[in-house]
Amino acid sequence: MTTNEWQQIYDDFNLMSCPTLPKLEAAWLDAYEQETGWKLPQSYRDFILVWGPGEFGTCVRISAPGYADCGDTIDMGLMHAEFEDIRRQEDLWLDDCTDPDLFRRLVVFGDDAAAGDRYCWDPLDVRSPEENEYAIYEIIHEHEETPKFVAGSFREFIMQRAIDPPNPIDEENFFEDEEDDSGGDCRYFHRAMPPLRMSDLSPRDRLEREYSELRDKVAATACKYVRSDAFEGPPFEGPPLDDAERLASLCDGIVVHLDETLREVADLDQYKRLPTPEEIQEFLAWRNEHKDEMPWW
Repeated sequence: MTTNEWQQIYDDFNLMSCPTLPKLEAAWLDAYEQETGWKLPQSYRDFILVWGPGEFGTCVRISAPGYADCGDTIDMGLMHAEFEDIRRQEDLWLDDCTDPDLFRRLVVFGDDAAAGDRYCWDPLDVRSPEENEYAIYEIIHEHEETPKFVAGSFREFIMQRAIDPPNPIDEENFFEDEEDDSGGDCRYFHRAMPPLRMSDLSPRDRLEREYSELRDKVAATACKYVRSDAFEGPPFEGPPLDDAERLASLCDGIVVHLDETLREVADLDQYKRLPTPEEIQEFLAWRNEHKDEMPWW
């Protein structure tokens, strides 16, 4: 499919948000190929030069090279780097992985913005050498050990999952946002917009952003901690710590311990008991011993 054909489909879509990102340039794709040492699929190149990065109404989000200052939901390099951080936790799932070599070589180009599933190319599974088309796999959130083959080319994938999906959104169950004029139609596309800078946020919003970012980092480490031999049981009375609510209380307790100013935006009243200062110090000591295994924090 050529850029003109992608343009015809693009013109027929309901486009959401103002296109405030710089327009993608072919030179950015060339630079990505030179940096990574492998060729992008031709159908992806033709597609992304027309559409740019963004999210379809089916929650399929496609990233693009060249937007490193816009975060890992927009820039392909950062999106894949975030997955590489997770992939370093091989002990969490590779024991049960059906094909460890495949899992290690997959390259992420998009995700499901709602469910957290990832969409990847397998650069060694070339389906069309003349157009550099590769097999596409889906890594389902919380089932990372079993990548699922979904398409033989980017064009096939995007047509099935986003352009002409088999299961349109149910209008009766569609979340109606005041700014969303899609009317329940899944044939729309949110063009990616630059993330808000800290300087653009109100003091309260800035605190919430800092809290969210720190909590994400703490949660990744806490999950590994409770699965380790160092953890001998819940640090408080009640259900085991692997219970989602209990793990959340541990994360919030640590965040507030690390930055007292974030107490204002942390909902600490929802927990029966937060971890004690001694329990937090024990966790932080364990984290310090294993920091080389956890580059995300």
